[in-house]
Amino acid sequence: MMSIKIKPKCLPDPDDKSFVPMPLAIDNRGHLLPCCWCDHPKTTKDEKYQPLYKVSKLENYNSIDDILDQKEWKKFEDDLIQARDIGDNINSILKTCLHHCKARQEDDAVKVETYFEKGKKVAKDIK
Repeated sequence: MMSIKIKPKCLPDPDDKSFVPMPLAIDNRGHLLPCCWCDHPKTTKDEKYQPLYKVSKLENYNSIDDILDQKEWKKFEDDLIQARDIGDNINSILKTCLHHCKARQEDDAVKVETYFEKGKKVAKDIK
């Protein structure tokens, strides 16, 4: 697999203290999800995602923290951190995460936001 750098949107960014991670999501089947982009059949049926999904049914726990304390959630987070910081485990990362959390360049942007103030460009954000 080619070299891919990821910037998980669901985790704090150690290089940008002002970054606010995406919130967790809950699907209409009562599962806690790392983010809204995971609420898609291609993801929920993915063999890499199934262990996490199986331990994420809200009705089986007293709190969201109880779900986040499950070893599958800890592994998911650890894998994302390792992929972000070292990059040697990209093959273990969900395709959904790779697509949405890949560090993008302008020619590969999913979305480019350009901000103007009084007719002058003041910022550009590549997502």
